[in-house]
Amino acid sequence: MDLMGLGWVFNAPHPTSVDTNACACHTGFSAAHRLHTTKGDTVIKLNADLLDQARVTLGLTSDEKLAAHCGLSRNTIHGLRHGRTAPSAATLLKLSRATSIPMEDWLVEEGAA
Repeated sequence: MDLMGLGWVFNAPHPTSVDTNACACHTGFSAAHRLHTTKGDTVIKLNADLLDQARVTLGLTSDEKLAAHCGLSRNTIHGLRHGRTAPSAATLLKLSRATSIPMEDWLVEEGAA
């Protein structure tokens, strides 16, 4: 996924064409959890399958241990795993550095582009 060519907006207000009330990643979360493209209502979420892959590769037995290894909270890992929040740029960077999985591999697009 080419992050530079898609007009990514990290932790920024929504484009005016997007209905934030219909966006699952905004329900109960602050602007710091937003990750959208500027092209329509595409929502970017974490590829949760990679959390399991990283745990196995690193020999970790729980999300709590994965969170500690990555420098994140257990609640952050839980929210990402269950799609309750989209990853911030800082979270992606921590996951990528701690697991050696490229940032772009962690991202999954949902919605119309």
